[in-house]
Amino acid sequence: MSKLKLYVCLLAVWFLLVTSFMLDEPIETSDQTRHSLSGDPVKGRHILASKGCLECHSMWGAGGKKGPDLAGVGMGKSMAEIAGSLWGHKPYATELTEQRGASLPIISPEEMSDLISYLYYLNYFNEPGDEI
Repeated sequence: MSKLKLYVCLLAVWFLLVTSFMLDEPIETSDQTRHSLSGDPVKGRHILASKGCLECHSMWGAGGKKGPDLAGVGMGKSMAEIAGSLWGHKPYATELTEQRGASLPIISPEEMSDLISYLYYLNYFNEPGDEI
């Protein structure tokens, strides 16, 4: 995400926060917009395996080779940047998957939050080394 887009997003969030404090009643949000990026990385790891993501993607080289290695997706990125990467990649991934006669798994907002948390969590670990 470019710095300009990030600043615009932050400005929009700031504006919404300021205006919500100025109103007598809080801004109502739907259930879909209430999800934060504070998911459970352990659940995210399970989602990665149970949704069949590793049929196309790999983790540190283990798994499918049709999509990018997901272990590196979050390296050096914030949770918001990881979410943006996944969201921005979805149309391309959908097209490729459909060309292969398959479809992407359905992932709920809660599951996506958990998955993003897991990919972010990987920032704190290096690629596994050789076994001793």
